[in-house]
Amino acid sequence: MAAAVTSPLRAFLHAESAGWIVPDQRVPEISTPISLAVIALVLTVVTVASLIKTRRDPTAKAHPGSLRAHHPKPAGSDQEASHS
Repeated sequence: MAAAVTSPLRAFLHAESAGWIVPDQRVPEISTPISLAVIALVLTVVTVASLIKTRRDPTAKAHPGSLRAHHPKPAGSDQEASHS
């Protein structure tokens, strides 16, 4: 039979629930509604900024599987390079 291994997280949660750990009063406690409002605000700002950028510069759109936007090559640039 294997011996039970106590994880550090489980030990911490037990110590906290038992009252052995006193919370630091210098760390502010943020309520759930405020936290969700900040997350929603950040997502809104990022989405609007992305929409503005892609409307101003349609070539800045990223392509599937890429981490950077690809700029389209001018028409015929492959043919000119092969004839040189």
